[in-house]
Amino acid sequence: MVSIDSIIESELRAPTIFKNEAALDPDYVPERLPHREEEVKLLASYFKALVEAPGEVSVRVLITGRTGVGKTVTTKLFGSYFSELAWSRYGVRLKYIHINCQKHRSLSSVLREIKNGLGMSFPDRGFAPRDYAEAILEYMERSDTYAIVTLDDFDQLTRQLSRDELFFLVRLYDDIFRGRRKRMSFIYIIRFGLGSLYASLDEGLGDYVTRNLITFKPYTSNQLRTILWDRVREAFREGTVDEGAVDVIAEAIGVNNGGPGSARTAIVLLHRAGKYAEYLAREGKGPLRLLPMHVRHVMPTVDDSLVQVQEILQSLSVHHLLLLKAAAQLLLETGEAFVRIGEVEERYRELCREIGERPRGHTKVYEYVMDLARRGVVVTKKSMKGRRGRSTYIGYNASPLEGLIRFIDEQLGIRRGW
Repeated sequence: MVSIDSIIESELRAPTIFKNEAALDPDYVPERLPHREEEVKLLASYFKALVEAPGEVSVRVLITGRTGVGKTVTTKLFGSYFSELAWSRYGVRLKYIHINCQKHRSLSSVLREIKNGLGMSFPDRGFAPRDYAEAILEYMERSDTYAIVTLDDFDQLTRQLSRDELFFLVRLYDDIFRGRRKRMSFIYIIRFGLGSLYASLDEGLGDYVTRNLITFKPYTSNQLRTILWDRVREAFREGTVDEGAVDVIAEAIGVNNGGPGSARTAIVLLHRAGKYAEYLAREGKGPLRLLPMHVRHVMPTVDDSLVQVQEILQSLSVHHLLLLKAAAQLLLETGEAFVRIGEVEERYRELCREIGERPRGHTKVYEYVMDLARRGVVVTKKSMKGRRGRSTYIGYNASPLEGLIRFIDEQLGIRRGW
């Protein structure tokens, strides 16, 4: 019988196609951004006032575009370089703070992330949002600090906060702290169109947020080819990726060929194909080289809609995931477009028992379902034609259910150390 030690040691010594696999991670920020130069130029023009006349204006920029078109990585890289230049060339102490609103969906949580980004030592609890904001602004005055705060997935926040909370956050200097030196500016990133944003905001706030707008267009095949080769050079060992493999990905995903134009999807596909090529090489079934055949083999497993929802799933609790898995299993088994919440709750309890997790009560289950709907993961209906009585029905319109269940199981394994 082979020992565990020898299995692990053999795996560690096995040849690999990668030299820096982290460069293929969705959260990786590369050193350069091909084909986003114009967007960076626009950001610089909007925020120019922060270094030329600091404190005179609070800048707000709205960024919109599909998932995977570079919104997050562009703002992170811009913020990093702009804050360094602000200090080195203009003597302006500027902090860049990036907040993921999928994870931080309350006003207090957003303010806490701003506080942490500024490096403040301040209690997290026991203060009303206005007092919290007052303490942050006083600290910025004392330390002569300015900040650009990016609210990523801002459309998620607009569905979660009350109108008064949104007004407080968006119109910080126009009402509550009128007359104060304007030390905080904002970038709002949304994944959906302006229509959904306006539906969540009243007219006054909507016009205010959309004053400076940058739209990120999907990538073409040629643009994706450039991006992929950049990642190949960073992530793979030299000479292990065939040019044809990159071409197959770029042509399939490019918006000019009817693809989603998503760099995220293209990079996920590159990574998965590389893993498959490496696996075959270790089994003695091919060279240690990524070829077009490897891309074509894994392509059916990479669904763009699942890639879009993966980031959301990674921020969900174990019980959110178990409830979503219960719904997905029932939808798959029945072949129906929607299933009743009572049936989902019963399956959820079975899944909890299987892994030794204590199930939540009905009220909490309903809250989880509504939260999943607000995040855009599931869709809900209050009644169904041909079914008597009123109930909540749950549906899922994105990626294949099998792929969703596999990804949920992966996330459950990570959370519970399986």
